[in-house]
Order: sequence, then C-alpha cells, then structure tokens
Amino acid sequence: PDRMKLHQLLVAVSLPCSFAVWTHRSNNLESSEEFSKSVQSCVNAVPVDYPFLASFPVSRPSTQQIHEHCMHLMTVPETSADPLDDNGLKFIHITKTGGTSIEDTAIEYGIRWGRFDNSSVILKKDVCRQPEWHKITAGVKKGYNSFCVVREPMGRVISEIKYSLTSPFLVAKPMCISKEQMNALVQRHLRKFMNLNGQQSTTCHWIKQTSYTEHCDHILRFEHLPEDFDVLMQMYDIPMKLSEHRSMNDANALPEDCEVSEDVLTDETKALIKQYYADDYALWSSLKGIKSRE
Repeated sequence: PDRMKLHQLLVAVSLPCSFAVWTHRSNNLESSEEFSKSVQSCVNAVPVDYPFLASFPVSRPSTQQIHEHCMHLMTVPETSADPLDDNGLKFIHITKTGGTSIEDTAIEYGIRWGRFDNSSVILKKDVCRQPEWHKITAGVKKGYNSFCVVREPMGRVISEIKYSLTSPFLVAKPMCISKEQMNALVQRHLRKFMNLNGQQSTTCHWIKQTSYTEHCDHILRFEHLPEDFDVLMQMYDIPMKLSEHRSMNDANALPEDCEVSEDVLTDETKALIKQYYADDYALWSSLKGIKSRE
C-alpha cells in the first residue's frame, strides 16, 4: 500500500512537470517557427533592383548578409519586466520617421509594434515590394486605434538618401556619391514615382507620407517626437518612455568626407521635392501638436 501511494504521488507530481516541459518546448518551437517565418518574409521583401540606385555601379550585399541583417532586425530582446498592454493602440510605420526607435522601445516593454507585430490588425495594400511593416496601410481592424509619425519632407528625403547609401539591405558597405550624382538620382527617382500612375513600386521608401496617414488616428511630429510620444502614452495609459533615436542602418555610417544634406541639393531638385511632396508639406505645416482624428 505504501509503495502504491508513493507511485501515485510520483505520477501526480511528474505529470504537471512533464506537461510544463512539453508546453515550454512547444512554445519555443512555435516561437522559433514564427521567427523563421518573419526572417524569411524580410529577406523575400528586399528589392532586387532598388530604383534609387538603378543603373548606378553598386556592390550589393550577399544573400547571407541580407539574411543576417533580417535576423538581427527580427530578434526580440529578452527582458525581465512584465509586458505592458498596448491598450488597443497600434503603430503605422512610415519610412524614415523614427519608426525603428518606436518599435525598439516598445518591444523592450513587451509591446509588439511595427516589424514585431504579427496580429494583422493593421491591414496593408500590396502596392510595393517591402517588408509588411513598411507597406501602405489599407485600414485598421475595428476596436483598435493607430498612430504614425510625419516629418518635414526635405529632411525625410535627406534621410532616404542616407539610407540608400548605407543600408545593409542595399549596399555591401557604405558608399558616397558626388553632388551631381545625388541630384541626378533624386530627380530621376521622383519623376519615376510621378509617372507610376498607381502601378506597383519596387520599394515603399520615398512614398508620400499622406499615403499612410489616412488611417492614422493620431499623427505625431518627428521634430517633437519625445514630447508627442509622452502625451500619446498618457492618453492610452501606457507607462512607456521613448528610448534614444535609432536607425536600421546606424552601424553603417557614411564616410566622414561624404556630405549628404540639404545644402548639396540644387534649386531644381528642391523644387521637384516640393512639387511631389506638396500634400506632405501641407500636412506637416498644419501640425501644432498631436493631430487626432475627431
């Protein structure tokens, strides 16, 4: 009888433990499969022919380099803190507006926004070849609110140029081009966008910010991002502070003697930027604080 009781006790104790181990392994497997899927989706979305650098001699990164960069981007950092609730708030990532900083900050608090968000709450249009988190928003599922960030268009163009010359998705190592080449590339690229007439683009970079903002319940200002972000977090009762500004290509800085600024753009290039991004300028100049949908 005593042996029978001991056997029953051991079985009773071991079953929950075995179940816990199985569940842990199962969760790890599911997590691993989800991570692999996210990485592969990232790799598949990298444009083979990035239009800004088309017909320009560029040393492209290898498939392995792109894969490693995607793994780095999609890795969720470990944290000992209890995850916060996003309280129904989702993030729409417009390129070169501080989105990586927001995503990296949120994941540290256990909130999955942007590239870490697999919830399918943010609906996307398939109008450009890019990772899902950069695609133009088609809508937001009922019961959720969204926010995005916009910036002064000329500054965003400068940031897009730097991205084109340094991103490990596009170049094997950071490169520099002359003032003449830079202006020629920007003009050609924007004119190509003007002539798309709704056709699919090979990139979601450079697309007008107003193409995204239709479905943003709250629009924050890039130039005042820490303050606007704090106000928004208070509105949704999310105790989170924005970390320092980061970029996907921070580790790949331009050469010291390479100047990429508004000063190197010609009057013709600036006029074309103002023409193409006229709607973005109108929206940006109207912002006096967080703009929320009434």
